[in-house]
Amino acid sequence: MDQDLNAFFASNTTKSANIAELKANQDDISHHFQYDTIEEIVTSLEDGAANGNEWAVLALESILLKSPTSLKVTLQQLINGKDKSLEECLEMEKNMAIHFMDTPDFYEGVRAVLVDKDGSPKWHPDKLEALTRADIERYFSTSNTDT
Repeated sequence: MDQDLNAFFASNTTKSANIAELKANQDDISHHFQYDTIEEIVTSLEDGAANGNEWAVLALESILLKSPTSLKVTLQQLINGKDKSLEECLEMEKNMAIHFMDTPDFYEGVRAVLVDKDGSPKWHPDKLEALTRADIERYFSTSNTDT
């Protein structure tokens, strides 16, 4: 059973970037991820990719596969959590998780990765521009999250 579990984890996880890779790409990371919106980050990566930056190409390809909602909510989470305590961050993440469970993207991600394993999720909405500020702010609301 341990071998089965190890095989499952090995086939369903990705290797974390090692410290040397992060250090080697720190200038690119700092340059492209300095912005407060995903749209600005994507534009910066597109510019880098157009100028032949291989790291920007790979980062852009990876980002564009993700749920637009998740991208925007995650960036907002990082911004909101910057000056919060650990307890406040955990509370924020609990509220976010509860709200994500009410969205089609959560179930679509599970379907695409774990059930059908087709790797082709159909996000709703499927474009960053389709999300409003209010759409993102609801993930940080405490209403309907009492458990």
